[in-house]
Amino acid sequence: MSESKSELPERPKKQQFPDRANEVSTLLTAVQELIIPFIHAADEDATAKETGHGLSKEGGGPRTALVEHHKPQKLSQLLDPQIPETGVGKDGFLQLTEKILQYSVNTWDQGFMPKLYASTDAPGVASELILSVLNTNVHVYDASPALTIIEKATTRALASLFGLTGPHAGGISVQGGSASNTTSIVIARNTLFPETKTQGNAASSRRVVRPHQL
Repeated sequence: MSESKSELPERPKKQQFPDRANEVSTLLTAVQELIIPFIHAADEDATAKETGHGLSKEGGGPRTALVEHHKPQKLSQLLDPQIPETGVGKDGFLQLTEKILQYSVNTWDQGFMPKLYASTDAPGVASELILSVLNTNVHVYDASPALTIIEKATTRALASLFGLTGPHAGGISVQGGSASNTTSIVIARNTLFPETKTQGNAASSRRVVRPHQL
């Protein structure tokens, strides 16, 4: 005997998923409207660098696109950083972004000459965006196959500049000088004393010597 229509189980409702792609598109468009004038301000100021001042704002005195400088106590009052208990939404995010841009150093300015890094450019910004979207690392090949291959090719090319062209020439990319030095020390230790990889630094009665003990 067949079941009547009233006895048939109801089909589950189709699950609604967030439109994350559209959310990203909307927010990036809004942020772009803030960062483009920020970059453009540095380009405008470049024409007045020889005067020692930036361009003048209407109704105001000379200013610079490099930074709107304030002492820490004053800047803390201007920013008034808060950690809200609930999300502030798109409008709150954009308001905070605008404040951050206003009181940050504009590294696009020609007066920005630090000792550790330089200004970026359009390909650099686009690359950072791509890496943020990928949101991965080169710790293991399975997590980032394309970037792992690129890292290997890049480090091999850098090694060749120093005459290292053997089958094992290459390396890894790290985030800074401290990580580079630490990695180099570990590689040197493992090469000279391979037993430390399984037995630790205490292998063969060796011990770690602190700088103040030298």
